[in-house]
Amino acid sequence: MGEDAPKNKTKGWIMRNISNYLDGKRNDENKLIKSIFIKLLLLIIIFFASACSGSAPIVNEPNQNQNDTGTINSNIPQNEETNNEQLIFEISSNNIENTPTKTWKPLWQYTAQNKGSMVVKNILIESQQCLLINNPLIDYDYYQRIIPPNSFYDDIFVLKPETKQKLWQYRINSICGRNTLIQDDCIFIGTSQGPMGYDDKFFMFCINKNNGKEIWRCSINGVTETNMVILNKRLFFGVSGYDGNFIYCVDAQNGNMIYQCNSPRGIVFDYKIEFISIEDLLYFSDPKTSCIYSFNPNSQQFSLVYQNPLETFGGLAYFNKYLLFESTTQNSFSSLCAIKLSDNKLDWVITFKNREYNYLRKPIVKENLVYFDSYGFIACIDMKTKQLLWSFADPVHDIQEFILDDDRVFIGMEQEPYEARDTEQYYRRYILSLDANTGKVNWKMQKGVRLSCIYQDKILLTDENNLYMIEAN
Repeated sequence: MGEDAPKNKTKGWIMRNISNYLDGKRNDENKLIKSIFIKLLLLIIIFFASACSGSAPIVNEPNQNQNDTGTINSNIPQNEETNNEQLIFEISSNNIENTPTKTWKPLWQYTAQNKGSMVVKNILIESQQCLLINNPLIDYDYYQRIIPPNSFYDDIFVLKPETKQKLWQYRINSICGRNTLIQDDCIFIGTSQGPMGYDDKFFMFCINKNNGKEIWRCSINGVTETNMVILNKRLFFGVSGYDGNFIYCVDAQNGNMIYQCNSPRGIVFDYKIEFISIEDLLYFSDPKTSCIYSFNPNSQQFSLVYQNPLETFGGLAYFNKYLLFESTTQNSFSSLCAIKLSDNKLDWVITFKNREYNYLRKPIVKENLVYFDSYGFIACIDMKTKQLLWSFADPVHDIQEFILDDDRVFIGMEQEPYEARDTEQYYRRYILSLDANTGKVNWKMQKGVRLSCIYQDKILLTDENNLYMIEAN
């Protein structure tokens, strides 16, 4: 019994401490142990959260190199938004009920062979203005998973507008992206789907614009939906594939691959990515990671220019040493933002009070005017004074297309009520003409067609597989 007494005393002490811990009567030692335990638990949670977050925006860190990602320049200052200039403008809705109505009188109609939305551009061939048309064959039943695809292809051809004469046609045994680049005597276009609609074979093509002959083709490892840029006789474009996302650099004269560079983590080079070139650098914004990057083609290095995880960005534009972009948040208004490229700092922000969370495109720059183009509204800003000159907004229709001519703005608006989705009234569309300097609405036209491009003093419009030309006045 005498030997068991110390053991019983020790056992009793342990039981009392356990009881006190469970009852919340912790002594100093228990408090210290719990504090250490909580800190360790938090460190473990933070570690695993960082390891699993593959799509998080990239933060500038010294010598940051990720597996299968591009190199990020770490010498970029952190963005401080406390000292930037803030301006706010109210955007009121317009009433177009009393606007003059334009009668639908097409000068001519051209019916294309393929039932796919045409992309039309102006092209100059032997000093003659013509139309370059990208006309894919789209099997709508395949997209609805009703039948397997028989064949997918894309016809690229040039049309003489006055006579509707087809000067040449080149067929690509794949579906092409919506972007084409016309440079000197070359047309560059990339594929977005394989010959049978599957993601199997992808190419970048170079076609002679004068005769439609293939100059070269370059095999690539994925979809090409970004635009293309030429710098120092090198062609740059983004590719998204199973192996990752890359910037390709190709010799523009012969199609030889110079290099392909892995993109930073989280970037997907889809149709929302549009490159612009400024002083031998490529700039682009990524709405998924809420980052704006520059890319040095010589060092193959990406640099983080600006990031804000709480915002969604549109495309970029350049004005007088400023990088302009559109920005919005989930439950807030849209803004026009300007970054001074000398220090990559946000210099000023113009916020427009209209609809919340507008789908963004990119600012359009013309001399000293900038046009803010979004689904909800259009605004014209004088860049010298940073003042709103005019705006246009419709409370019901979304702005789908925007074309800026010399002194006019043409927009296509659309309303898609749920109850009309299976009827002929599915596309309740308007085409409007506005004065580019004052915003006055010149005329409206209700028709189920889409704006395509301006040809001289004419407007080109499309539907499923038809091209129409009407007077712009």
